[in-house]
Amino acid sequence: MTKRLRIRVKRLASVLGAAVVTVLLLGAVAIALTNRSFSASGRVARNVTIAGIEVEGLNADRALEALHTRWVPTLPKEVSLKHPGGEVKRSPENLGVKLMLEDAVGRALLVGRQGNLLTQLAERIKLWRSTVNVEVATTVAGEQLRRALVEVAEQIDRKPRNARIKVVGEKVEVVPGREAGTDSH
Repeated sequence: MTKRLRIRVKRLASVLGAAVVTVLLLGAVAIALTNRSFSASGRVARNVTIAGIEVEGLNADRALEALHTRWVPTLPKEVSLKHPGGEVKRSPENLGVKLMLEDAVGRALLVGRQGNLLTQLAERIKLWRSTVNVEVATTVAGEQLRRALVEVAEQIDRKPRNARIKVVGEKVEVVPGREAGTDSH
C-alpha cells in the first residue's frame, strides 16, 4: 500500500468513525427526548390494562373513567352472608369494602417510567410483545364491617328453645325446639 493510499484509508476511517459516533449520539439524544416526552405525557404505556380493562394511551382521568364505566358495573352489587336460617344480602359498600381505583391508575401510569433510562426502555420494549395487567386492590374498613356484621347478627340471632310435648285430649304433639342462631320453629 502506498503512502497516499494509507492516508486516504485513515481519512476514510476517521470520517466513518466520526459518522458512526454522530449517529450514535443523535440516536441517544432521540431516545432521551422520546423517553422524556413519554414520561411527561401523563398517559398509560401501550399494552397496559387495569383489571383486564384496556387503558393504553389514556391519561389518569380517562383511565379512571374507563374503570368506572366498563369494570365497576361488572362487579357484584351484593354480598350474600349465609347462615343456618337463610341468607342476608348487603352491598360491598355497606360492609366497608372500598376499591382502590385511583391507586391502580397510579400504578398503571408508572409502567415504563420507573428506574433509569435503560430500565425504562427495556420495560417499554417488553410491552411491544406482552401485556401488563395492574390489579385493583381493595380495602375493608374494619370498624364498618364489624358494625354491619353486628347488625346482621342481631337480625338473625335467636335464643335457643327446648323442644316440648303438647298433649290435647288423646292427641300428643311434639313441638320442635330451636338451636341458637337458627330460624326453625
